[in-house]
Amino acid sequence: QGAIDSLFMRGSDIIIRTHRHEWAAWGIFLALIHDFSFMIITCWIFQIDIDLTIVAAIISVIGYSVNDSIVLWAHIQNMANKSPGIQPQAIVSSSIDSILSRSILTSIATMIPIFSIFILNIQELIPFAIVILIGTFFGALSSIYIVGHYALKTLVPKIEKTLPVPDEIEYLSDEEIQ
Repeated sequence: QGAIDSLFMRGSDIIIRTHRHEWAAWGIFLALIHDFSFMIITCWIFQIDIDLTIVAAIISVIGYSVNDSIVLWAHIQNMANKSPGIQPQAIVSSSIDSILSRSILTSIATMIPIFSIFILNIQELIPFAIVILIGTFFGALSSIYIVGHYALKTLVPKIEKTLPVPDEIEYLSDEEIQ
């Protein structure tokens, strides 16, 4: 119950704080639901009882995911403000490329101590390690792909207003492509 309350509390906080960026708030909230769902499914598959250690793992992963999502969203906003006139898809793609290494390194840094729990065979912490491992993996994916998609939905209307409308669209011929 505590994990569910925490999820809804964080989700409502995100929605309230980002009322000016509606799609971004929904993207971050859906990323949280995605991460939470995979961690609960993991508990169900491995028949892990949800106790305080599992709640701590879920809250830790949710915090990691929110942080990763906010970093991506802030990077997208900064790039959109610094380079007006660039296509929204290029801004989101470039932002994802620039934070991807950070996200991967953070996930690896989180997984190293988790793997040590498995190697040392600390039985009391193995359920915690399983939930953190699965949650970190899916948290990184959701932060990048779900939040990136909703950031694109936010940027497209704003940027399309500032893009010049071309008089004539030129298409490349097959010879020019080769």
